[in-house]
Amino acid sequence: MNDFSNDYENLKNQLNDDKGKLIGYLFAGLIIGRLYEKFNSTKKKIFKKFK
Repeated sequence: MNDFSNDYENLKNQLNDDKGKLIGYLFAGLIIGRLYEKFNSTKKKIFKKFK
């Protein structure tokens, strides 16, 4: 577990604030995109059942 914490600290030190924010936005965009795809596919399945 100590190796993981050292690696995490090294990674955190290497990334400055701008890159850290960029990575956060990329992950957030990825999650939002996946939720959007799930929502659309679920909506299509529901409306297909009513036709």
